[in-house]
Amino acid sequence: MAGRANVVQAPIRGEPGGVSREEPKQQFNVYLPPALIRRAKHAAVDHGTSLSRLVELALDAHLERLGAQPRQ
Repeated sequence: MAGRANVVQAPIRGEPGGVSREEPKQQFNVYLPPALIRRAKHAAVDHGTSLSRLVELALDAHLERLGAQPRQ
């Protein structure tokens, strides 16, 4: 549903700085190769977290490496 934000918490080891567990969440769709999705799902299970949390952390870490502006 557009406009609704959920608060989602999921633990994961080695969280980078700047990622808060209690931020409102918003859903969006991305299209990825099926093999990458499978790898991500397995990694999430292996690390005891959700796929959403794993993708959030990976994207945040990648944006930091690119020098993108941190979250407000």
